[in-house]
Amino acid sequence: MNQVNLCEIFTSIQGEGIFAGRAQLFIRFFGCNIKCYYCDTREAFEEQEFALFEKTPFSCKFKKIKNPITDNDLISYIKNILKGNFVHSISLTGGEPLLHVDFLESFIPKINKIKPIHLETNGTLPDNLRKIIKDIDFVSMDMKTDYFGKKGFLDAQKSFLEISSKKNCQVKVVVTKKLDEKSFIQAIEIIKEVDEKIPLILQPNTKELKQLKVKLLKFYKIASQTLDNVLILPQMHLLMDLK
Repeated sequence: MNQVNLCEIFTSIQGEGIFAGRAQLFIRFFGCNIKCYYCDTREAFEEQEFALFEKTPFSCKFKKIKNPITDNDLISYIKNILKGNFVHSISLTGGEPLLHVDFLESFIPKINKIKPIHLETNGTLPDNLRKIIKDIDFVSMDMKTDYFGKKGFLDAQKSFLEISSKKNCQVKVVVTKKLDEKSFIQAIEIIKEVDEKIPLILQPNTKELKQLKVKLLKFYKIASQTLDNVLILPQMHLLMDLK
């Protein structure tokens, strides 16, 4: 029986990247191999006994379902809550969903006919992505600049982007006070080497937003000299006090 421990599943508005403003069904998985200090979903770091399932679309009212969840139960829930054709896509998020690739390999082909599949990922597990990329419609990949000095990390991120580029994709760089220009330029170079047309989203760390105006504009100028499609986009859902 195929089953997985989930954090939560709910409907909301995508607040990040080029699909910002689109309604999605979010399936949040537990676990992360990075655990960034600025993460806004730290509740997904560790597994819990119960998953939160939204009762009705956009209600923000949840019922607790004991983990693990079977794929059949999850599919039944998805089909039921998506009656009415009001969401753009299904977002697999976390945590890091690719840590659950054994579940996803058989699960995604069962739901990608319902709605397009949007994968939100830290971009560090290329071998896992390779197993499911054929069934994914869109990849939103983070460049984790804080870890660029770690042995093999840059190669892993480049390999991940090469696989992602076979489908529609975007790269997101979270701009923080800590982010240095050298690491940012390294991220730009990776994107350029794969495909300079891949959209780059400069996303300011929401908690530092007011302190990042000058850096954001400076980095936008640097990136735009190399890449074709650069955008500065805040976390819209947090500014609107949404999940």
